[in-house]
Amino acid sequence: MYLSIYQRFNHPRIDIRRQLIAEENNRDKSEPPVTCSNGETMRQILARSKHTLMMSQNKWTDIQRHRVNILFKYYINVAVRSLQLFTSPRYIQMDMTH
Repeated sequence: MYLSIYQRFNHPRIDIRRQLIAEENNRDKSEPPVTCSNGETMRQILARSKHTLMMSQNKWTDIQRHRVNILFKYYINVAVRSLQLFTSPRYIQMDMTH
């Protein structure tokens, strides 16, 4: 079965999302959710960095860079996966032609 670059990248991200949703469902709702240094919850960071991770790093804004650094700090497998997929010669060539 052939998986696109996006699908291969998305698998670990979806697993993390499911884990975060389960944790959110189990937390005490009277307590405010835990936020990171940028004021977002980890679930928000994960959702908002989805497309950022698909872009070249030189195109990231400061906010996107901060968000991705937080994500990589807690979920190194997303960092490794994105680097493997998006630094491959095929992706680099594709990125240069668009």
